[in-house]
Amino acid sequence: MSCSIWRLPIVPILASIIVLIAIAGLPAEHAPPASLAAVDSLACNGPPVSFETGIPPDWPVIDNEGAGVIWTTVAGSGELLNYTGGEGDAASVSSDIFNENNGQTEFDTELHSNSFSLAEYGDAAIRYRANYQHLSEITYERDYLDLEISAGAGAGWTTLTSWDEDHGTHRNLPGENVSTDLTPYAGMPQLILRWHYYDPHKGDNDWYAQIDDTQLFCWVTAPFGDADCSGAVNATDALKLLRHNSELSISQFKPCPGIGVSVHTPVTNSQPMGDIDCSGAVDSVDALKTLRYAAGLSVSQSAQCPAIGLGADLYF
Repeated sequence: MSCSIWRLPIVPILASIIVLIAIAGLPAEHAPPASLAAVDSLACNGPPVSFETGIPPDWPVIDNEGAGVIWTTVAGSGELLNYTGGEGDAASVSSDIFNENNGQTEFDTELHSNSFSLAEYGDAAIRYRANYQHLSEITYERDYLDLEISAGAGAGWTTLTSWDEDHGTHRNLPGENVSTDLTPYAGMPQLILRWHYYDPHKGDNDWYAQIDDTQLFCWVTAPFGDADCSGAVNATDALKLLRHNSELSISQFKPCPGIGVSVHTPVTNSQPMGDIDCSGAVDSVDALKTLRYAAGLSVSQSAQCPAIGLGADLYF
């Protein structure tokens, strides 16, 4: 009986206290992330760059040998099909076909992505389709396909992967779906990726490389309901939700999606950051439910909602 009497007044009383504290003021929050870029530009959680209209204008192609063996379209490379498993066109380069048409030619070519930022994120990965056929000699490996990253807008490169073996079926499906972790570069702006296809030996006469559907996935890992990404769900989150609903400034730990910004987890559809009951909106009810959770009381949520406090990957 004493427990039920305590529960009845606690929510309105604490809510009133929170509103009074909220009006006192908190530091301003950082701006939410910018809108997603167009399909021809690599951007966090944007659509894949699919090369349907060729190499995008802001994806530079470098010919270090100056001999003409470069990244281009499937038709431009002389290959018959996109062997990566993607639809339509792909970024493609073929030492084999170029040599058939022009004689033995040295090659060293780079395909650079546009510059992109991971400044708002704690984790990231680049995913793409590939088909790379490698030529191996008895005593050494001939050619390589390297994926490299620059954290200095193109000044200096670090190798993420270096292939000197086949990936995918020779001039046929399937290709290979590739995922490479970029988390060590989370929080950084002005990043560039490059696919570097080259043969460091003389007498180059190798096969081909293709990539398609390059896509950048970026997220923040935080307990579900942690509105300021502090690492815990507590009464401070309830306060900040109330301030947000009153259109007052709030502070967050970074990286963190702004309250109200559309996010999704691997198990939920898009919903506003701070919508802890998955109702579709951030309101005072979310603040009160956050407060109940922090007090150790039960909280109701929609069926598809992750449990409050459960670690979640938030994509935005």
